[in-house]
Amino acid sequence: VEFEGDRACGYRAALESRCATRVLQLLAREDYDVDTARDLYDVARSVDWEKYMAVDQTLRVDATVGRGVSQELCHSHFSGLTLKNAVVDSFRESNRMGARPSVDTDAPDAPL
Repeated sequence: VEFEGDRACGYRAALESRCATRVLQLLAREDYDVDTARDLYDVARSVDWEKYMAVDQTLRVDATVGRGVSQELCHSHFSGLTLKNAVVDSFRESNRMGARPSVDTDAPDAPL
């Protein structure tokens, strides 16, 4: 199910839905197919990650790969690592010290 709304609408959907286990926010959309790891990396790098998390916070990437995905991206662990690399590289380039968020698989500040 896909819908549009502001952040409050997303919170309402998460709280009041009887069937959804989580509500996800779309952060980027491309008009072309994302078929390679480079495509995925480039789309992830186009996101302004500092709007969603700080460099001192932790993250975890949970990737789910559906039907119709290219052979190169069909392994969810590889796709997740590609996304994680794009996020941390974005932070490394945006600050002088090269600081980056850490990964926390148990209790991340920003689950992606």
